[in-house]
Amino acid sequence: MRIPFVRTTLAAAALLAVAVTPARSSTEPAKDELPGLAYESEYYERVLAEEAASAPVFEVAPEVTAAKKSIQARVQAFVDANGTRYTFATSSDPTLGKVVLVTDAPRDVVSGLVGADAEHVNVIGNGVTDTSRKYDTAPFWGGAGLKFPGEVPCSSGYVVQDGAAKRYMVTVAHCYHVVNQSVWVEQAPAFAQNVPEHVGWVLKQGLATGHDIALIGGKTYTGRIYSGGTNSTTSRAVATASDPLENVWTYCHSGRTTGEQCGHGVVDLDAQFCSSSGCKQPVAKFKGGTLNDGGDSGAPFYSRFADGSVAIRGHVIGRDFGVDQAGYAEKYSRVKAKYGVSIVPGA
Repeated sequence: MRIPFVRTTLAAAALLAVAVTPARSSTEPAKDELPGLAYESEYYERVLAEEAASAPVFEVAPEVTAAKKSIQARVQAFVDANGTRYTFATSSDPTLGKVVLVTDAPRDVVSGLVGADAEHVNVIGNGVTDTSRKYDTAPFWGGAGLKFPGEVPCSSGYVVQDGAAKRYMVTVAHCYHVVNQSVWVEQAPAFAQNVPEHVGWVLKQGLATGHDIALIGGKTYTGRIYSGGTNSTTSRAVATASDPLENVWTYCHSGRTTGEQCGHGVVDLDAQFCSSSGCKQPVAKFKGGTLNDGGDSGAPFYSRFADGSVAIRGHVIGRDFGVDQAGYAEKYSRVKAKYGVSIVPGA
C-alpha cells in the first residue's frame, strides 16, 4: 500500500513549532523584563532551589550521629597520641543508616575506637582489616564461615582456654573431625589474591564419645562473636557462659548462613540428636524465630545483655526440617566438662 505524501507548508510548520514549544511558567519572567545576566542569575537560582526542594531527604538517626561524633573524637585522640601510622575516614551514610569507618588499622585498634558504638558502624577495611563473617582475620571471632578446602562451609563458635591459658575456637566435630587437619576462613578477601586466611588446626574432636564438639587451635582467637547479617563486620563481646534454661525465649544464634537470629526458646535440655555423624545427648532443643540452616553448624548459641554483650550458652549442631521445625545445640557445660576449658571474655 502506498503511503500518501503530505506536503507541509511554511504556515503549517509554524503552527507545529508553536504547538511543541513548552509553555513558560507563570513564575518565570519574560526575558525582556530582566535583561542580560540579571535574568539568567534569577532563573538559575530558581532552578537550583526547585531541584533542592525536590531532592530526596535522607535523615540520620540521632544515635548514629552521636556514634559518629564519639568515634571521630576517639580517632582524633588516637592519631594525636600515636601519629599517622594508620589512616581513617569516618562519616555517616544515610542510605545505610550507619556510621562508615574506612581504615587500614588492625582489628584490635578498630575495636577500641568503635567501642560500645559497634552496632551503629560498618567497618570497611583497606588491606589487612578487610574482614567479615565470610573472610575473618586473626584474632578470629565466633560466628564466622570456616571450611576445609573443597568442603561445604560451617561456622566458628566461641573461644575457650585451658588451664595453661591456651586458647581454642569451638566448633562442630561433624564438620571438622580430622585431627591435625587445617581449617581456613570461608573466603579470601580481595587483597589476599584468593588465598584465604588459615584459622588453625583441629586439635580435639569428640564424636567418638557422642560430643559434636571440635577445638581448633594454633592461631590467635578473641572473645567476640559476629553480629548482624551474613556479611557483617560488627561483633559482640562475650561476657560469660552458662547453660540455657528451658522455656526462655530470648536466645539467639549467629552463623555464616542466616546471620544473627533471635527469639529462640529452649523446650528440652535433655534432647537426643542422631545424624550421619552419630548420636549426641543430652543437647538443647530450641524452637521459634528464624532457625539455623545449612552452614550454621558450629555457630554460637547465646543470650544478649542490655549493653550488647552476650552470655554463651552453647553452639548449634543441627536442626530438623519436618513438622517439628526445631534446632539443636551442644550445651556449654558439655564443652567445659569434656575438655576442662573455660570461656574467654572479650573486650
